[in-house]
Amino acid sequence: MECSTRLERWEGQAGAREYWFSAREVGRALALVAAGESYRQAASVARRAAGRSQKRLTGNGRRRDPNLDGQLVANWVDSLAPIVCAGELPGRWPDRLALDSREFRIDRGARAGESFHVFAAVGHDEPGRPRVWRLAAFPRRTEADWEQFLALCAGTPRLVVTDFDKALRKALVGAFPRAADRAAELRLCELHLRRRLDNALAPLVDEPDHPVMRSFRHALFDHDNWSRFEAQARRSDQHGALPLPALMRWLDTTARPSPPSFRPARRWAPTRSARSRPSCTRSSAPSTAARRALATEPDSTCCST
Repeated sequence: MECSTRLERWEGQAGAREYWFSAREVGRALALVAAGESYRQAASVARRAAGRSQKRLTGNGRRRDPNLDGQLVANWVDSLAPIVCAGELPGRWPDRLALDSREFRIDRGARAGESFHVFAAVGHDEPGRPRVWRLAAFPRRTEADWEQFLALCAGTPRLVVTDFDKALRKALVGAFPRAADRAAELRLCELHLRRRLDNALAPLVDEPDHPVMRSFRHALFDHDNWSRFEAQARRSDQHGALPLPALMRWLDTTARPSPPSFRPARRWAPTRSARSRPSCTRSSAPSTAARRALATEPDSTCCST
């Protein structure tokens, strides 16, 4: 609850001299942004609440509404968000962690053409819905940038899901495990795993009812379904009318099964990406040739979040 009494300029909380907005308007705008509102709409609400709405520009041509200038709230987020969030963000990485990045490019203004990257970490400790753990912006997507991002929290996750980006993999090897922690298990995300399998299953693309394709529909859900898919694929390759040499090479070099355990980074298995089921913790150990093949693939991002 808050007081609905409107304060005069000489009343209420102290503020910067000649500054148009009090802590109340600033706090309301930050709360709106946290709830998903745009900077422009939050700025418009703050100006109306403070009685600082500006007149619309007149004249020929298109004119922007000055009340919808989001730079006001962007400045507040930049300067005050660390203070507001202090002590509220988690200090340790969760047991299950998914990492990815997204590039944004500036398309207008003095910095048009420049880009930056937003790093994202999503995870959870107990079985349940994953939540956003950390978000941070960096000018590049290098190993040093990822190391800085991974240093934001303490501890070592038990399972890390990534897109096998080269810089991120190197940063994970350098950052984990922390002192007295066990090594993290690194897995390839479902999206990129499915893309590679789609290429290997190209000969069956027009046969959705083929036994291999039927078993593939649920292969990424858990380890047992994956085992059934692999067994069906090998039977079809040996006894079916249509051989699957690309899929057999992929299974032989990349999906060689091994017992569940906590393994060093760069080992992976089918997983449900950021929505990974808590029970799906088994992994497969790729051969040296498979790791070399993965290392030569172009970097990409996992998601379009």
